[in-house]
Amino acid sequence: MYWDMPVPRMDTRRMSFIYIDEAVVSQRDSALTISDSEGKWELPITKIAAIFLGPGVSITSKAVHLISMNDITINWVGQEGVRFYASGSPATKNARISIKQ
Repeated sequence: MYWDMPVPRMDTRRMSFIYIDEAVVSQRDSALTISDSEGKWELPITKIAAIFLGPGVSITSKAVHLISMNDITINWVGQEGVRFYASGSPATKNARISIKQ
């Protein structure tokens, strides 16, 4: 059977996901700052497609705002991503689909 549907393609400009646990996630300019016992890293927000937050993560509201403004999904998961607790998907920035309806 032939399906006349577009084939989904992976966005090669972004990492598919990042898993963070036992760290503090904050925002600095257009990057996420991840601080833990080993050090501090800055991660450009445009390089991430999804973020998985494990136990022990503290995230600032400014970091959540930055994540949502860049169309990134946040997932709250158990240790090593075993259990899934919640998800936050950003709202769309345009009404293209609503206008089509």
